Amino acid sequence: MPKNVFLFTLLLGIAALIGCSKDTSISTPTNTTVEIVVKDAIANKANWTVYQIGDTKYNLYGEDPFFKDQQSVTDNNGLATFIIENLDFATGGQRTYYFFTKYSINGVNKSKNIGITLSKGDKKSGTILLN
Repeated sequence: MPKNVFLFTLLLGIAALIGCSKDTSISTPTNTTVEIVVKDAIANKANWTVYQIGDTKYNLYGEDPFFKDQQSVTDNNGLATFIIENLDFATGGQRTYYFFTKYSINGVNKSKNIGITLSKGDKKSGTILLN
């Protein structure tokens, strides 16, 4: 009889372990994504470097690629994609990021930027228009 109780308890324990499953109702965190299109009056610009910098660094250093948080090169459609880390939103709320590119026309150095305010999980886009 004790042997049957032991086997029954063992089978019940195994069934309980197999029956436990991961809770799928918990949603996975979504990325905060920004897509920037770089274009001029004629077409979208491929192979242009776009830099991303947080508002604090931007206010201190301006459009200096040395202080960038990340960079992305535009694809054939002129699109640069950025994924902002979830850690940046650990304290909640919104944050403003600046996206900029530097270029030269006829020996004149230029820079264009766009500021975008984001909350965790946002998917936003913007356009940098060169002139």
